[in-house]
Parts: sequence; structure tokens; C-alpha cells
Amino acid sequence: MMSAIEHPEYRQILVELLCIVAVILERNSELIFSDKLDLDQLISTAFRQYCSDHGIADGNDMTPFYELDDSDLSRNSTASYFARAVIDSLLNGICLSKRKITTFMPSDSLSSAPASNSERSDNQGYNGCLVS
Repeated sequence: MMSAIEHPEYRQILVELLCIVAVILERNSELIFSDKLDLDQLISTAFRQYCSDHGIADGNDMTPFYELDDSDLSRNSTASYFARAVIDSLLNGICLSKRKITTFMPSDSLSSAPASNSERSDNQGYNGCLVS
């Protein structure tokens, strides 16, 4: 799937975006994307916001966006632009749906479904793509 993407820089920011999406969904387990997730659109939204913030007129050259320092998790990183794009799409209701609380075994009653992530039986210490 990723090998079909010609530019390694674009592959890299695509992976970064997927990590951001994973962190947001991991920390907000009640949210799911109810439709397909258009990663190209989210990258485009993040890049347009970056151009707007920095007064960049050429919206076709993503080189400055690729070169942002991701070790700096301040407002001026791809992570912050991606997080804003994902949150904006969720809050605008484009991809928002409530996750149903169910159990894996039909004999389990729904009333015994765990109330928090720390009580979930399927929580096996997976932390996803951590941004630190």
C-alpha cells in the first residue's frame, strides 16, 4: 500500500498522520470514524492551514511542510497541524460516530461492560504511536 506512494516525504507524513489519528482515537475511545478516512484530504487541510499561518502563497510546494522539525511538538510542527485537521473533521461531524459499548462474548451482560479504558479487559498495554 505505502510502496505505491512515489515520494518518501509524503509517505513519512502519511505515517505521522496515522500515528496522530491513532493517538486521538486511543485517548477518546468513544469516537470512531463512521466513513472512510481520506488521509490525502487531512494532509491537504493541514498543509493549507500551515500556508495560511506562514503567509505562503504557493500552495503546491509542500517542501517547507516536509521540513518542519517534529522533535519540536510546539504549534509549528506537522503533528500539531495534523491534530488540528483531525479534530476539526471530527468536530465538524464529517467522520463522527459514537462507538457502541459491547462485549466480546454473547453471554456477557452489557451492564458489566467496563466503564473506563483502565478497566477494559482488552487493554493489553498497547500504547499505539506515542507522541512525546
